Amino acid sequence: MKTLAFFCLLTLPALAADTTIVGKVVGIHDGDTLTLRTEEKNLESEVVWY
Repeated sequence: MKTLAFFCLLTLPALAADTTIVGKVVGIHDGDTLTLRTEEKNLESEVVWY
């Protein structure tokens, strides 16, 4: 059981990190939140600066 949990911890982030979203920025709110229009829907995301 521990082996399965360890495998999931190593594998799941790698699968989620390989995503590309294509769209047009249609709005910026509060300086760090943007609205992105894709073919399917509008997405809101907060930009994190390090």
